[in-house]
Amino acid sequence: MAVKLGLYKRIVKIDTYFKQRRAARSFRRYGLETLRRADEALSSVGGHMTLYFGSLLGAIREKGFIPFDFDIDVALPIEERPNDIVQLMEKFGFRHESQQYIKETGRIVFDRFIYHGTLIDFDYIFSDRPDGKMYTYAVRRHEYKDWREANISDGFPCDIWPLEKCGFERIDFLGIKVYIPEKAHQWMRDIYGETYMTPIKGWEAKNQKTMMEHSTERAYRR
Repeated sequence: MAVKLGLYKRIVKIDTYFKQRRAARSFRRYGLETLRRADEALSSVGGHMTLYFGSLLGAIREKGFIPFDFDIDVALPIEERPNDIVQLMEKFGFRHESQQYIKETGRIVFDRFIYHGTLIDFDYIFSDRPDGKMYTYAVRRHEYKDWREANISDGFPCDIWPLEKCGFERIDFLGIKVYIPEKAHQWMRDIYGETYMTPIKGWEAKNQKTMMEHSTERAYRR
């Protein structure tokens, strides 16, 4: 098992390196256009697609994209996710790359789209917690299995990010208008910890005091 785990990690590391190089080239050319087109698509049906994770942190801290972050993170209230979101995004030039869902409930928690080689990740916001907080899922790699093997067996582990309930507001971002949460700074504290305004090399959630919760639910990909 140790040998298998070590080999798996090496393969993942090599694969990630080459994917990041390709993503960087595409992002430099199409990153902002990807964000603008996605916002146009969701706004056309009344959706409040907000910057999220690293993209929101970049807007707050860097006033732009974070250096060396070569994909776009957004979030959308699940009730605003169109049933035909794949067809909608295709009309604006996107290709649907993958989706993550909870098999037991059928709940869709994540969609990934590609625009001219640039990735944009949609995390869906849920509001059914007893404490009134909003939350999203963060699906992690399997503990040791290749994703294909995991997908036909026990799925992928999940974390949950509780978020303060709030609305969304429009801001200027690199010459375009985008939504961010009205409690954006609180969201960043909950996700990245109190030091979110200070860049930390090799940042990992496990080394920070965040609001992240581990879930017993397992996600699958399609």
